[in-house]
Amino acid sequence: MAKWAIHSIQAVMSWKFVENRVTTIHESLQGIRSYLQMFNYNFITGIKKPSSRRGIALLEVMIAVGLLTIAVGSITQAIVSAQQQNLEARERIVASITAESLLSHIGEQPWEELDSWDGFREEPGTLTDPSGVPLSGDWEHVGRQVHVTPAEVFIDELQIYITGRTINVIVFTESGRKLSTLERFIAEPSS
Repeated sequence: MAKWAIHSIQAVMSWKFVENRVTTIHESLQGIRSYLQMFNYNFITGIKKPSSRRGIALLEVMIAVGLLTIAVGSITQAIVSAQQQNLEARERIVASITAESLLSHIGEQPWEELDSWDGFREEPGTLTDPSGVPLSGDWEHVGRQVHVTPAEVFIDELQIYITGRTINVIVFTESGRKLSTLERFIAEPSS
């Protein structure tokens, strides 16, 4: 009897062990089934069912490609715009230096020679420095012209008029676009 009781207890313990194992295997299979259902797997035929998500996935890819295209286009446009602004700023700096250089040179001339500068023009690619050496590089793309006009300036504090000449130096591109205009009044020495 004691042997039978021991076998009985062992059988019950074995059954509990088997039951626990079956439960564990069942839970594992449920997990696998849930995982495969995410991919529309048919358990009977072993074939994946056609997915209704295919169209949605394609739509998602198309939207992502569209957004990527817009982003790349925007970045490219920003780069091109920055390069254009950089080029324009460079042209304006060269134009300002060119105009100031000529205006300083004219200002050093004797009063009697100022009127001879009226109508002076240098075409793009023909600019020279005051010593006559041709300028190269960025200066080849700009030209300059001079206008000299008689002028009177009224000084309010002193209540007097000063006569002289207004010197205008205009710097332009090969296409004729004005880049810079500088103006300076030079008083007549005897006024």
